[in-house]
Amino acid sequence: MKRVLVTGSAKRLGAVIARHLKAQGWQPVIHYNHSGDEARALADELGTVAVGADLADAEAVSGLIGKAVKAAGGPLSALINNASIFEHDRAGDVSEASLMAHLRTNTLAPVLLARAFAEQVDRAGDPVIVNILDQKLSNLYPDHYSYTLSKSALQTATHLMAQDFAPHIRVCGVAPGYTLPSPGESEAAFEKKAASANPLGRRLDPEDIARTVAFCLSCRAITGQTILADNGEHLIPTHRDISFKGEGK
Repeated sequence: MKRVLVTGSAKRLGAVIARHLKAQGWQPVIHYNHSGDEARALADELGTVAVGADLADAEAVSGLIGKAVKAAGGPLSALINNASIFEHDRAGDVSEASLMAHLRTNTLAPVLLARAFAEQVDRAGDPVIVNILDQKLSNLYPDHYSYTLSKSALQTATHLMAQDFAPHIRVCGVAPGYTLPSPGESEAAFEKKAASANPLGRRLDPEDIARTVAFCLSCRAITGQTILADNGEHLIPTHRDISFKGEGK
């Protein structure tokens, strides 16, 4: 059974990805920071292991791949850089603290994890890195400024990794749309907006994101590509994040 580390997989989209990959025959290693109880419960459910690390701490990040390999009982065949922080700011009120916090977790951690992953892989096993990005990189608007900058850097890193790690490791990006409620957003408000956020007129199913990740792992012809899995949300120009629409913000 191939092993895959999914960062930020104790809950939300990461947990959906972990469950889906388990059903596809992978052994997911559940990573968490603060959500230890949820991570251990999911690991028990899936018959796997959980490892903790603060991705804002470079020292913790440097040891995470080794911890995952030890806990899982062997080298990893895939890395899913899913964990991120998502706080609101704009160009007019950005702070150094906010920007650096987003860059540490959303850019630096995936870059360092990818480097450590590349050092331990079995090159004969078609190893893969998948970076979770965001459709808004193809449909820019000024909300979540620090977050967007950090994900934009990770998208560029995705292409550079694919070049540098070839021919032994493939690297892909998956860019979801409006999939789950944003921090502080109610489920009712989310449901009201979700279907109108994209031209297909339906809520984006997190399982479709997980299926896209699994496709990247299985399709050996793909590297250096970012797949938009967003029900076409990037086709609708907007000047505000969908979570703010209709709320007078």
